[in-house]
Amino acid sequence: MSLGTFSAWAVDKSVALVNLLIDHGETATRQQVHTLVAGYGVDEADVDVAAFLELAGRLHHGFDAADQASRITRLNALLERFQPSPRIVEHDAQGPHFHYVAADGPAVDHVGASMVMAVANAVVDQGADRFGWCEAPACERLFFDRSRSRTQRFCSRGCATRVHVAAHRART
Repeated sequence: MSLGTFSAWAVDKSVALVNLLIDHGETATRQQVHTLVAGYGVDEADVDVAAFLELAGRLHHGFDAADQASRITRLNALLERFQPSPRIVEHDAQGPHFHYVAADGPAVDHVGASMVMAVANAVVDQGADRFGWCEAPACERLFFDRSRSRTQRFCSRGCATRVHVAAHRART
């Protein structure tokens, strides 16, 4: 079973938020965070950088668990924290879709609930092992493995190419 369009998009945004934390840490800017979450309808003025970095840290902690049971326990803690309450809405010429929190709450709660629900759906539908850490030296980025064989090892083609070129050079 594959993820729906919104869930796949939200999983990608969740991974990107964790990678923003890995890449920039506390130096991440309001503009960087806003660029990442703008698709949720969040205005730049509503971006609380510290709150979004805390969300990224919580997601990182969930993905960093050693096994599926631990990841599930940590994801359940995130579900408890954000307490998604799904309802179907239509707005801005979009078709029916889910919102998971009231529109008047903090932006991080709106985005966090959506991200956590998407990640939870991905874990239930695809398995917690679909989330992995790049195996390239000096890269600590997260990825979601969409390969049929579940064999993705790198976060990007760039990392894969660097590792394969280095291995080729070492052999010659």
